[in-house]
Amino acid sequence: MAAAHIQPGEAAAMTPEEHSRAVMAYVAGLLADFDRYLAAIVQPLLANAPGKGRRRRMLCSIFLPEPDSRNAARTHEH
Repeated sequence: MAAAHIQPGEAAAMTPEEHSRAVMAYVAGLLADFDRYLAAIVQPLLANAPGKGRRRRMLCSIFLPEPDSRNAARTHEH
């Protein structure tokens, strides 16, 4: 993925929606890079068979609920 280059003048002229899309594109690129990194690190380890002295490892994901909009509004008021 080619990195986007936004000049200072372009950034100043962007709408909030354009800023949001630019940040989302940037984060998507970061996630893709991280996935490739993990694949390079984890794939060779998955080929290892169980053996004496080896210990099983677990990879876990954590999913957090999005805050309730009513609670989020109260948090920002304080």
